[in-house]
Amino acid sequence: MYEGELATDLWRAGQWWGGLVAARWEATVAASLASVRQEAERRATLPYGAERRRRFPGAAWSCQRCGG
Repeated sequence: MYEGELATDLWRAGQWWGGLVAARWEATVAASLASVRQEAERRATLPYGAERRRRFPGAAWSCQRCGG
């Protein structure tokens, strides 16, 4: 779970602005972290080198682990 602090400047105006955008900011950060986690978990299930071969088809890759 993400925990953080939204810091603002300009005293009262910054406090007002922070209150206005805080919920949207937290939702955006949470969505971004969920996306990163989902992609990391997807890649963790791939065989070694599969992501590289998918992103760069036709490239001459040499995999020391699998000999491919």
